[in-house]
Amino acid sequence: MLGDNILRGPALADVAAAFDAGTNGAGALLYHVADARRFGVAELDGDGRVIGFEEKPDLPKSDVIPIGVYFLRSEAFSVIEALRPSARGELEITELLNHFARSGRLMTDYYAGHWSDAGTYESLLHAARLSAEPE
Repeated sequence: MLGDNILRGPALADVAAAFDAGTNGAGALLYHVADARRFGVAELDGDGRVIGFEEKPDLPKSDVIPIGVYFLRSEAFSVIEALRPSARGELEITELLNHFARSGRLMTDYYAGHWSDAGTYESLLHAARLSAEPE
């Protein structure tokens, strides 16, 4: 789980157990957002299944993003070793997810609770205001 996520909802242990039982590849939790350009964005097929991801696109292909909660097996390390840095000079999680999506071994599900990004000052303030609200 990335450190700039704030989740309010189902316990991740329960979500992880469902992924563990359902895949021999990797898993990612998804969420609909209004400002998809700030994130890695899912590309969906006609049935709504994820067929790939694009990192911070100018023209997002959907409003669906992986929220920074990933379920990976040890095999992911060998995939990471083969990745090349992006134009930003970073190894992108979207490329790791794309590897599993291309091989048909990426399990995804929408997070059933509330997710907030806390990676910018504005989003952190928004998340703090939400966390002060009663459940």
